Amino acid sequence: MISIADGRYKIFRLNTVRCSCYVIQYGNVNILIDTSTKMERKRLVRELSNHSINNINAIFITHNHTDHIGNAQWISEKYNCKIFISPLSLHDASLGNCRMPNPTNFTGKIICFAATKGTRIFDFSKYEACKNILALSDEVVEYYLGSKVILKKTEGHTEDSMSFIINNKVAIVGDAMVNKFGKIYPPFANDERRLIVTWKRLIDTKAVLFLPAHGKPITKKDLIKQYNSRNVPFRSMY
Repeated sequence: MISIADGRYKIFRLNTVRCSCYVIQYGNVNILIDTSTKMERKRLVRELSNHSINNINAIFITHNHTDHIGNAQWISEKYNCKIFISPLSLHDASLGNCRMPNPTNFTGKIICFAATKGTRIFDFSKYEACKNILALSDEVVEYYLGSKVILKKTEGHTEDSMSFIINNKVAIVGDAMVNKFGKIYPPFANDERRLIVTWKRLIDTKAVLFLPAHGKPITKKDLIKQYNSRNVPFRSMY
């Protein structure tokens, strides 16, 4: 568990495998960030129970990929709560439709092939349609979590990617970065130039720790180091 210094916010990382899910706790309010896939339903509920979390007030989705939104409708029904996602993905989420991103490396290409062409047994781009889903906004975040949690657009991995900066110290960043084998560059990104811009914008915040959906926490020092190593031109995008 990560506890913010002033004690108003607590962040719990749930021990899910396919996608790291988090809970932001603010007083009696519990906000679930991402939901992993259908195969992890029992694990997800068990993890919530292990942290003595018996209610979920809302679900915030970082972006519309099956490993992040796969359990959203089921959790919404179980805990009687609403789901929120970027306005850009409201239509697809209401249909249970995920659009595969572009691979950035060889590993990503293998995964993409397996998910789209290598098998017909299971459609990795589909999940249970979200019926009770609404647009995620600054007003929604403040309503549930107060003014010390900032919603930030972090495009690049996907157009609809969102992050949450808690108390200017910790950022939950979805797939804007990963932490696997010493590398934080994600294996998928629809717009790699915009992804690098997103990294710069995150560096420019006061956050010192970044919590990805895949892998261990990333320090600002490590993010800056890998950002500097990319050498990607991006100034024209400002």
